[in-house]
Amino acid sequence: MISKFRVWLPNPDVERMLRVKALVFEHDKTRCVCGYAYDFYLEDEDAIIMQSTGLRDKNGKEIFEGDILAIETDEGILNVNIFWDSKHALFMFESKKYNEKDLLAELVEDNTYPFEITGNIYENPD
Repeated sequence: MISKFRVWLPNPDVERMLRVKALVFEHDKTRCVCGYAYDFYLEDEDAIIMQSTGLRDKNGKEIFEGDILAIETDEGILNVNIFWDSKHALFMFESKKYNEKDLLAELVEDNTYPFEITGNIYENPD
């Protein structure tokens, strides 16, 4: 699998999510190439970089860390956040409603409940 990334630029003048075309490691900084107009150093912009999980939602949309998934359960819709757990080196999801964290693989493996991306924690903080 080829790693894919996206980046959130919190700068109020830009404040947008961009697809990363290339990461260039130069001495002590990382240059992020997102197209002709967006070529910047991650460290200078306080940019937040997110990796793809390699998974897709029920509509075929690629799931990245930071995404919010809506899961259709027997009790209704449950929203969960996707994040990278560096301690265990794997992707997990967190339910604020139940204050629980679990392996993203469990959600995909079970596949009993369909899920779709409804946003991300940067563009939809609520």
